[in-house]
Amino acid sequence: MSQKTNYFKLGMFVIIAVVILLVGLFFLGAREMFRKEWTFETYIDSSVQGLDVGSPVKMMGVKIGSVRQIRFVYEFYETERNYVYVLFTIDPASIGAKLPEQSREELREKIREIVGQGLRLTLASQGITGISFLDAAYYEPAKIEEVKIDWTPEHPYIPSVPGTLARLSTSLEKTLTSLAEVDFAAVGEKVDRTLASVNETLEEEIRPMIAGLRNETTPALANLREASEGAPEIAARLNVTLQGLSDWMSEQKGSLAEVVENLRIVSDNLRQLTESARQDPSHVLWGKPPPPSEVIESP
Repeated sequence: MSQKTNYFKLGMFVIIAVVILLVGLFFLGAREMFRKEWTFETYIDSSVQGLDVGSPVKMMGVKIGSVRQIRFVYEFYETERNYVYVLFTIDPASIGAKLPEQSREELREKIREIVGQGLRLTLASQGITGISFLDAAYYEPAKIEEVKIDWTPEHPYIPSVPGTLARLSTSLEKTLTSLAEVDFAAVGEKVDRTLASVNETLEEEIRPMIAGLRNETTPALANLREASEGAPEIAARLNVTLQGLSDWMSEQKGSLAEVVENLRIVSDNLRQLTESARQDPSHVLWGKPPPPSEVIESP
């Protein structure tokens, strides 16, 4: 009885340990094993150094899948293009392409819609380790240049675009090529001719013009200097004149007051005369009527 009891306890302990282990694995990442992933493909027109089977596929730094196969595209399709063929798996839900009970054709159509919105893949590097991964992100479709294909992909296809370093390298190469095509000797000759023309213009037109201006302005400056030298004397005379005018006005202050008073009296008399003419014009013309004459009667 005791031996059976020990077996029972041991069995319960094993079952509980297995359950705890499974739950821990599920929350530590084993639940990804139960996700349904679909196979996709892309093509890269550059070196994929650092990208290996098992490398992650990320979106905004979050792992959404992994690389399954890396080959050349001409091994699977009849083409002369020398692209690198990359087969990878991701969960469609991680890029917004999950449909309930979707078929492969429905998935293809959904992927085309998302690609039309700008979803692209680029080859990115993890720091200075040299390890690369596929990075999914959205770009403006009108501003990106994707690789051109002349075959029908077997799996749902997400186009790739050059990474940041690749775009910088391409831009630098184009700039260097353009600089190499510049004829610096011809440019130097044009600059020399331009400088010679400018110098000739200065000698023939600008210098004589400056000399003429100097000849015209020198007498004017001399006159201005003489006027400035005589300015103190003129100012002194003006002060004397103003002082004399002030003294005369002070002396004539009483006479001016008398004249103003007389003008006021004349103005009052004219106003009274005007009022009288308005009321009795005959009075203004003939004055007062003569007194009545006395008639002497004869006895």
